[in-house]
Amino acid sequence: MADVKITYETLFDILRREKSRDELQLLDKNFYQDVLEYLKQKQSILEDKSDQSELFRVSEAEKTRIQLQNVKKILKELYEKRERKIINLAINKARTGSNIIDTTTVLPEEKPLFEQATSMLSKSRNEILHKLILLKNLNITTNASDLVQEQSSTDINSAAPIIQNPLEDDINTTKKASSEEVSEAQKEPRSCPKHVDEEESSAKSQTVKFLGSIPKFLGRDKEQFGPFEIDDVAQLPAEIAQILIKKGRAEMLK
Repeated sequence: MADVKITYETLFDILRREKSRDELQLLDKNFYQDVLEYLKQKQSILEDKSDQSELFRVSEAEKTRIQLQNVKKILKELYEKRERKIINLAINKARTGSNIIDTTTVLPEEKPLFEQATSMLSKSRNEILHKLILLKNLNITTNASDLVQEQSSTDINSAAPIIQNPLEDDINTTKKASSEEVSEAQKEPRSCPKHVDEEESSAKSQTVKFLGSIPKFLGRDKEQFGPFEIDDVAQLPAEIAQILIKKGRAEMLK
């Protein structure tokens, strides 16, 4: 495409063409840089303090201000039209895996959007659609390691949830209730025989079988559990086991 001098009229025409056609339209590779220079020139007119008649300067500035507002609206609509078309190109690329998708109309500044969108869409198809077709378990723990790393970097004296996953609210509630029970129990003297302590100790952990995948998570004392896959069996603190069971993520084994 031959170089086009950027004006209000050319921008309007470029937008009209982009809106009226399904394909991403070819623009000069320096289009965005040329638009930037055009905007800077218009802005300099607004900031011009040269010795002109006050009436002329105010009139010209107002005209330029209105034009700038309109140009920015045109640019926003133009960008969003091209953005949608680039995403569609990325979808086609991810679906077909073809190297013959025509990307010659994608400007240099738009390339990262196309490439990153294609990468994310392809990864999603592999992790969901292809695994479903192959009857493989879906991976829902993509960011689990990040969560564990973030938790590990927290100051050891700071208040932290027991685990870093959707069970967090239930566990915090359980912690509060347990704390209140302990406080209440301390008010009364204990008169239980020693063999009760052994029973209580065994009741502090429970064996469960997992009904779905669970990412890594941290316990109250920052001990690490997981990750677990469907049908895995593990012995967990009773507090955590009960929450997993309540959420339908596991079932208790006798």
